[in-house]
Amino acid sequence: MKTKNNEVMPQISVDDIEKFRAIMYMLNANVTTEIITIDTFAKSYLKFIGENRSSSYYRSVKISFDHMFDCFGAYKTIRSIGYKEVENFIQFVQKSAPKGFHVYLRNMKAAFNQAIKWDYLSDNYFMKVKFPKRQKNYPAYLSVKELAQLCTHISNDTIKDITIFAFNTGMRLNEITNLKFRHIDLVEGSIIVGDDHFITKGRAQRLIPTNDIANHILVKHSKICKGDLKRNEDKYVFAKPYGGKFTGNHISKVFKRACRRSGLNDNLHFHSLRHSFASSLVKTGTPLYYVKELLGHHSIFTTEIYWHLDTESLRKAVNGINNLENEID
Repeated sequence: MKTKNNEVMPQISVDDIEKFRAIMYMLNANVTTEIITIDTFAKSYLKFIGENRSSSYYRSVKISFDHMFDCFGAYKTIRSIGYKEVENFIQFVQKSAPKGFHVYLRNMKAAFNQAIKWDYLSDNYFMKVKFPKRQKNYPAYLSVKELAQLCTHISNDTIKDITIFAFNTGMRLNEITNLKFRHIDLVEGSIIVGDDHFITKGRAQRLIPTNDIANHILVKHSKICKGDLKRNEDKYVFAKPYGGKFTGNHISKVFKRACRRSGLNDNLHFHSLRHSFASSLVKTGTPLYYVKELLGHHSIFTTEIYWHLDTESLRKAVNGINNLENEID
C-alpha cells in the first residue's frame, strides 16, 4: 500500500524554506555572524527610527516593511535581496499600493542604507535599481473662500482655530499640536518652530512672523491661560479643555470630514493648508527663497512646485506673445 507524500512529510511553508536557505548560506559561506532576516531587521530599524523620527514617518516605514513581508515573507535574509529581488518588489508594491509605492520604495532605500552602516549588508540594491517615474501633480490647496466654507463644518472651536492657523502660518500639523506658549512672542508677532524638546522634520529651527489673523488666534488662546505666558510656557497653545494635546490623527479626520461635508476637492487633506499658505505667498509675489525659509525646506527645488501655481504670472507671460503679433501687424 502506497503512502501519500503529505502523510510522510509535514507541509513546508515558504518561511520554512527561507529559514533553510539562510542556514545553508551560512554553512556554505562558513559565516558565523547573526542571520539578519527581514523580520529581524524591521524590528531593529523601527526601534531606531522610533527614537528619532516622527510618528507619521514611523508608520510609513512600518507599512513599507509590511509590503516586504507580503512579497518575500518575514524570514528571507536581507543579504539575499539582490537586483532581481528589488525589481520584483517594485512590481509587487506598484500593484499593491499604486498611489503610495514611491514612498515605500524610498523608505526601503533609506532602511537598507542604514543596514550597510550597521554592517548587515555590503550593497544596497535599492540604490542600483532605477525606480519607475510618476507623474507630478500640483498639490491641492484651498482659497480663502473655501477655507471659510470648510470651517462652517467644524464644530470644535479649537480645531477650527488650528485649521485657520495652519492656513496662515504654513506650519505642519505636528508642529502646531506641539506648539507651546514658550515658542510664541505676542509682542514681536513671531513663532519659533523647533527646540530641544521638539525636533522638526527638517531638523532645523525656524522663525515664522505671524500675520494679524494668526496673532489674533494666539492672543485668544493665551487669554484662556489668563495671559500669563511665563507661568504657562510649558502648556500647549492648542490644548483640549483639560490641557492635553490633540492627536494629529484626530484633527486630520475632523478636517477630512469637513471637506466632504463642504463638497470640496476630495484630494484635500490637512497638509493642503500648508500648500495653501505657500501658494498664497507665491501669488502675492513673495520670492521663492522667502517661501522656502518660511516652510523650512532644505532645498529651493522642493519649493519650486508652488511657482507653477502662480497662474496669473504664467498668463501674463503667454499674453506677451500678443505684443509680438501686434509688431508684425
